[in-house]
Amino acid sequence: MTGFLRRENRALDGDLGAASDEIHRLTEDIQQLIHERKQLAQQVQDYVAEVRRVEDVLAQKVRVIS
Repeated sequence: MTGFLRRENRALDGDLGAASDEIHRLTEDIQQLIHERKQLAQQVQDYVAEVRRVEDVLAQKVRVIS
């Protein structure tokens, strides 16, 4: 009986190690995705600011022409 328990314990230790490795990998993936999301949000803000700037320039040109 103790041989069975030792084998079962080793198997569970292996499963625990694999689960811990997977959690670590997933945590790194999540951190990378959070970083990418922040970068994309900044790119959107930059794009919106650039569109506003171009709209202002165009509006000024329309006023000058009018």
